[in-house]
Amino acid sequence: MKVDFIIIWANKCGTTWLAKMLNQHKEVFIPEQKELHYFNWKFGTDSSLENPNRKLWDKRYEKFFAKSKEWEFKGEWTPVYLFDKEAPENIYKYNPNAKLIAMLRHPIERSFSQYLYFIQKGIVDEKTTFMQAIKDEYDSIIWRSLCYEQIKRYQKKFPKENLLILFHDDLKKDNKKLLEQVESFIL
Repeated sequence: MKVDFIIIWANKCGTTWLAKMLNQHKEVFIPEQKELHYFNWKFGTDSSLENPNRKLWDKRYEKFFAKSKEWEFKGEWTPVYLFDKEAPENIYKYNPNAKLIAMLRHPIERSFSQYLYFIQKGIVDEKTTFMQAIKDEYDSIIWRSLCYEQIKRYQKKFPKENLLILFHDDLKKDNKKLLEQVESFIL
């Protein structure tokens, strides 16, 4: 059993919606739990935070797909995969034919959405200005919005036909068309 596709997305870009839509497809299986953190060695931009899931690497990952049928296309999504420097190599070693989907959003819109999410979750006080939040949470708010270098790591490792780059604006314009594009890419 190998996972067929992985959404390497940037958070706050619509990929939760995408995964829910794909999971409704009769030929697709996505585990109920999102963000499996299987291919990332570290958590986010903090190189001191090791991923505890790596110690359970082989045993635990495939259990998430135990309910899938043999003929289903299996996929998962974890935002850290886009940012973790080791993830492209780890995914390639696992399945060099994996289909990868990145959903990106205008950097300022994504950053502001992340800021609002942090306020909602209590990570940032609601009285904190956007500019102060940027200073306090630079990696999460700004660095994760700058996807050029992250995408380049995947482009260097995987063939062009295995990487689909989507944009949040296209999701807003015509979500049905975007979903059809994804389905034809992975099926």
